[in-house]
Amino acid sequence: MSMPIESMLLAVNLNFLVFFISSDDTSQVFSSLVTTVAGTIAVGFINSIQG
Repeated sequence: MSMPIESMLLAVNLNFLVFFISSDDTSQVFSSLVTTVAGTIAVGFINSIQG
């Protein structure tokens, strides 16, 4: 259930990193936040599998 959400967040993260090349530091902050949320979802998913 959470794997498609994580995939979408990582795709958005890739877009922010590409935009970072041509813009200011704002997109780097957003990509860091998206990476943090995707990592949190992944940890929650692993914990739910382990029980």
